[in-house]
Amino acid sequence: MTECIKLTVFVLVLALCGCVNFAAPPPLVTGGGPQPLPKNHSEVALALGTGLALFDDAHSGGSGWLGRWRYAVSDRLDFGMDMAGAAHGDTGTFNFKGATRYSINPRLRWEGSIGAADSSDGKSLSLESAMTVGPGGKNSQWNRYASLRFAMAKGYPEDALGEDSEGEVNTPPDTLFGLVNLGLTAKISKNQRFFFELGVGAVNPKDEDVGVLLFWGVGLLNVISQ
Repeated sequence: MTECIKLTVFVLVLALCGCVNFAAPPPLVTGGGPQPLPKNHSEVALALGTGLALFDDAHSGGSGWLGRWRYAVSDRLDFGMDMAGAAHGDTGTFNFKGATRYSINPRLRWEGSIGAADSSDGKSLSLESAMTVGPGGKNSQWNRYASLRFAMAKGYPEDALGEDSEGEVNTPPDTLFGLVNLGLTAKISKNQRFFFELGVGAVNPKDEDVGVLLFWGVGLLNVISQ
């Protein structure tokens, strides 16, 4: 039996820097603790947030949205996708990733993804891996979690419409990302939780100095039984 849940919003996406160009990462939001989805259940999430990219001689911020869907093929394994959009200054980015999550135990979950992005500064393909830890209890009113996330993005040139004022085609440099995400979930019903998440980490474009990444967001998780 399918339980229909009305989706409302709140929570996040990483904002990309417009002053120091770099290949866009996949959506880097954890969005909830390591507790596995029950088999044949789906998870849907919507979120809004804001973020900053800080370098020694440049910095920029922005805001965006995140949409997520996951489906559990077993009590430990699920598959799905994330989509995110961000506006930073007069430019924008759309990110997408296909992801899988595997629960090693109720307190520890691994996640891996392959992603793509299209921004005003160029295109990118990405790989990501993450580990999430937290309490195993499912029925607590409040739960905390933490994630360690790593990603690499390879930049590709824009088409002719992406040429700069001198007629050169933009190609964002290949970039490495590392983040620690700290989150809190609040139970509002049997199948719904708010999540609040803060991320702090580093961004390292090829041939550039390392910068700092920050984001903050809030979102709504919904579990739908089949």
